[in-house]
Amino acid sequence: LGALAVLAGYVLFSFGWINGGRIFQGFNLLGAATLAVNGYYHDAWPSVALNLAWGVISGISLLRMRKQKAPVPSPDDAENPGNPSPIDVHQLADSEPPRQKEPRI
Repeated sequence: LGALAVLAGYVLFSFGWINGGRIFQGFNLLGAATLAVNGYYHDAWPSVALNLAWGVISGISLLRMRKQKAPVPSPDDAENPGNPSPIDVHQLADSEPPRQKEPRI
């Protein structure tokens, strides 16, 4: 269940179906918690440590998003111009590739 949650969040984010917001971090937190419990049960302490760290990072991200009470700003937002937004893979498929300059001789 834990590995499936982490993998599902990664797939959804990687294909642009979700952004790096609450849903993504929720999948990470759920996956990390269940994998940490599984690692504890099997005495796999490196796995427990990694998943606890993963869960803490996800939990902190969720708390910070909760305090903002708004989605993560996009680069188009005038207040936070340097904050990246997710790439819409559908727009990429419809756009033309950038033209390359011809070399000067």
